[in-house]
Amino acid sequence: MSRFTYEAYVTVNFSSKLHAKAAYDALIVEVKNQPTAHVLMEAALEGEQLKVRMASPKRASLRASLNGFLRLLTVLELAEKALTEFN
Repeated sequence: MSRFTYEAYVTVNFSSKLHAKAAYDALIVEVKNQPTAHVLMEAALEGEQLKVRMASPKRASLRASLNGFLRLLTVLELAEKALTEFN
């Protein structure tokens, strides 16, 4: 049995490959430099989709990582909206 008890899989569909790549590039920094050993995070880019897997033996740690990921998505959405309105 894996030491990771709790897992979350998230697939985010973007409007373009460019937007998906921007999100992936922002997230991969967190994946490569994970701040805690309590959560395993993996990310993959598949066309216009960003796929993320998070696993942890601690429910609270998984929730915190998932919330951080969702905050990152919110920031990316706001940035995209601001850039679109600027142009």
